[in-house]
Amino acid sequence: MVNMHLSTLGLLNKLRPSVPRNDSYLVLDESMAPTLSKGDVVEVDAMGLLNNGKIILLVSDENTEFREARIVNGILYLVAHNKKYAMISMQDYRELNSGTFIGGVVV
Repeated sequence: MVNMHLSTLGLLNKLRPSVPRNDSYLVLDESMAPTLSKGDVVEVDAMGLLNNGKIILLVSDENTEFREARIVNGILYLVAHNKKYAMISMQDYRELNSGTFIGGVVV
């Protein structure tokens, strides 16, 4: 009976969806300075909860970028910590960078 139990657990583990692991990403620009600097390597949780004030990874076909998520009246805004970069809504950002999606939350 023990073997049957172990076989069933093995089968269930194979059928369970795999949980994405955290990945490391290179910061490519100075938009999040001084919090994140160009050349920093940061860990991103692909399954992390997006909350107000969290730093998120934005992924497009051409680029990866980091921004702070700010949610105001149900609208997601992307905030750069470097004052040279303007705050922009996610909707407007996607119009400028089609195909962009949120890749995760910085750990």
